[in-house]
Amino acid sequence: MERKKMSIIFSCAYFFLVLGLAFPMFIFTPSYAEESSQFKPGFHLKITGGLSQSTIGDMNTHLSTMHDFYARQFGNLASGEIKALNSAREDVELEFMWDLSRKFRLGLGTSIPTRYRKESAWQSPDPQNPQMRYEITVEPEIKAWRPVKLSVYYSICHGEAIDMRAYTGVSFYSTKMSEDKTFRTYYVDGTMHEDGESLMVDRATRAGWHGGLSLEYGVVKNLSIVADIEGCLMRNSSMKGSELYYYNYPSEGAILETGALYFVGSSETYYDLMIGEPIHLDAIGQEPPGYVERKAQLDLSGFSFRLGLRLRLF
Repeated sequence: MERKKMSIIFSCAYFFLVLGLAFPMFIFTPSYAEESSQFKPGFHLKITGGLSQSTIGDMNTHLSTMHDFYARQFGNLASGEIKALNSAREDVELEFMWDLSRKFRLGLGTSIPTRYRKESAWQSPDPQNPQMRYEITVEPEIKAWRPVKLSVYYSICHGEAIDMRAYTGVSFYSTKMSEDKTFRTYYVDGTMHEDGESLMVDRATRAGWHGGLSLEYGVVKNLSIVADIEGCLMRNSSMKGSELYYYNYPSEGAILETGALYFVGSSETYYDLMIGEPIHLDAIGQEPPGYVERKAQLDLSGFSFRLGLRLRLF
């Protein structure tokens, strides 16, 4: 809930920032007038950079509920935290643009690869035997790249120095996800028991949608300052991969599962990501309260705000 609130605040702040940039430009520049000269199509290079806020999806739900579960079980005895991935990231784009007419412009862009990564560690003594100690480490990672972004721009307001365009289009995303979890128990006699899970989700490419507003202010001939505010929609609910489960490392061996990625769990424990057909029943063969079992979802939908330059090459 807190992350959702922050995302809304983030988006509203950027929206009003763009309006703040636009207002003085409308005040101090001449109003729109039709150009009498013959239209000359141009070829442009646009480079922008800023921040974006993404939803992340089931990975963060899994991490947050896992932390909450152990906090309920061990209370003030525990130290450390199982942390959700940071949903804010840097966003840098390179785009080539072609003028189709006075009103329409076509853009073909790409972005730098992005990595969401957060290492967490949690420890606690046993409530019944303080000489025993539990330790959990979690290392989730999401790698995302938007190699192709195709946009169509439409000029909604044009003056001598400013140009505001609405745009929309299709983006292609390449994503990969992983998570390593380790559970250790340290006994009174000095021995240690270690179990673990190593999840590796295959790289997948999916199409998504984007749309936004682009505000340009001409500084000199052929060079403009650009401010873009953009929303995007990209979800993947058909991920596959492999997961290695190992027990009492290194003596008792390991099990490798391959197949679809599921989101499984209940409100009594926590929600987890796992490969293969889930089986999650209580001692009498019933599903626990709040039980969920479905295909896991990666959600990189969100908002971004970027500033940069547009250079007309010819």
